[in-house]
Amino acid sequence: MSETHSPIPYAEVTRDELPKEAVARPLPDSIETLMRYAAGDRAFAPPHWVRMRAPRDASVAARFLAALDVLTPLAFDTDRPDLKKAWLELELDANDPAVQRFAATTIEQGQHPNADRSLFVAASKARGERFDALFARAGVPLTAYVSRLAALREHDGMPWSDAFAAALAKGLPKFSRDAASWLMSLIAELPAPEARRFLQARLATLNDERQREDLARLLARPATLEAPPEEEPLPTSMDKLELGAIDPRKPKLRVPYLGRIAVLDWPRARRLASSIATDEWNLDETVGALLNHATQSVMIADFHQRGLIPEGVVPVPGKLSARELMRQGGRVVHFDTTSMEGIIDHDALAYAVAEASGGLGDIDFLEVVDGNALYLDAWDGGRHYRVELDTRRSIVDPYGLVGLVNVLLRERGRPERCLLAAEEKGMCDVVVGPEAAIRSLVEAGLLWIRSSFKW
Repeated sequence: MSETHSPIPYAEVTRDELPKEAVARPLPDSIETLMRYAAGDRAFAPPHWVRMRAPRDASVAARFLAALDVLTPLAFDTDRPDLKKAWLELELDANDPAVQRFAATTIEQGQHPNADRSLFVAASKARGERFDALFARAGVPLTAYVSRLAALREHDGMPWSDAFAAALAKGLPKFSRDAASWLMSLIAELPAPEARRFLQARLATLNDERQREDLARLLARPATLEAPPEEEPLPTSMDKLELGAIDPRKPKLRVPYLGRIAVLDWPRARRLASSIATDEWNLDETVGALLNHATQSVMIADFHQRGLIPEGVVPVPGKLSARELMRQGGRVVHFDTTSMEGIIDHDALAYAVAEASGGLGDIDFLEVVDGNALYLDAWDGGRHYRVELDTRRSIVDPYGLVGLVNVLLRERGRPERCLLAAEEKGMCDVVVGPEAAIRSLVEAGLLWIRSSFKW
């Protein structure tokens, strides 16, 4: 097995003094330059890199917010289809918690009022008192409210506010019938009595008779949110749990059953684990966790002492493997190497893996297409590293990606390394921690790697 395809891979990289010219290029400052930016004009910094780095790098954030200050008043509410499409290159990922925090902080500081309309959309899917207070302010765009209303539907809706009511009253008549009906159906599900009173008041103001009919039907229904489907509960009988944990005919139930036993009675789960033999990696890891530690608290203390998890990690009940404990501690990066949905860039994954390592926070990564080849670049100070990526078999090359990060950790003299674990059916976990510690996990049967891997 070559070094490149070992569980702790090291990529073949080129090294030189190439400056970070591509990421230092300017951002658009007019409609004309925005259109060029969205078309991939190389006179500008790469749009995906800017969106990725702005919430995490103060210098990139300053450049990005300056562009939003200028461009938001010009393009945010445009009716031009081409301009709407171009604007997408400036929209941050509202599902990213780091983006949500960045947007909230920027709005709260009040230094970029022109950018607030875009930043509210970026914060729209976040939950918690901080964001509830943010959306109780005046001036929140209706597009952000709509996004928030839909995103929080399965979490008991969103709090009603006077600011929300004002935005709705102003914007609702401008919606198409279908859009208005969908929006009103979401509002009708809110538990706040103010929401129902608002809709009742709309009956007298809507000009479209069909919209009034739709609204009347909604108001005739009780104001109840649809509860998300519940998972099938685990048995309460310890005997049934034990039978399920050893039943090879239901492999998907064995890990949760054994995990439930461990929550109720760790010593009993240990005794049962000693009789379980399996080739299923997730069950193997659960069994390993039980056999190697007298209690879960002992396991947590051991992992913290060896630098595998930070202090204060709280395990998910029933998920007791080393991998799951490290996942809770931010030391596991999970991705699909084959999916085309929401295409993942190698540089975004490299930043995530570097962040998990705790020792590469100041390194910049950039995915680069050059002719028919795809590369991942990294800059550590004045040093430039490049690895050619092999994507002939999958969308993401985990060996090149992880191999570059391991080279950077090695050359910085860091003890951490990235290990490729449970790579099967396109899914990949990168586990990050001190090299000696993660090797010991594999050797003790606490962490599964592919049988074809050789140290």
